[in-house]
Amino acid sequence: ESGQMVRFAWRKLPIFVVNRTKEQLADLPGLDPRLRDPECKETSQQPSYCQNAWRSIKPEWLVMIGICTHLGCVPDYYGQIK
Repeated sequence: ESGQMVRFAWRKLPIFVVNRTKEQLADLPGLDPRLRDPECKETSQQPSYCQNAWRSIKPEWLVMIGICTHLGCVPDYYGQIK
């Protein structure tokens, strides 16, 4: 369902699968100023087919390892961009 997230474990890592809403997708370009490297030009960990504004093959789907790069914690999902 749009706006929902599912969590599961893969190789002992938390995986988040998010079905993004149209509003979330529309808000993404406005968040670029908050990103250190919005175009993934420095050291991209994204495969070439995901080097786009959505960082996914299909814009509505986001699949990621759910670990904070700062402290290694597992962040909560609020369903909206704050």
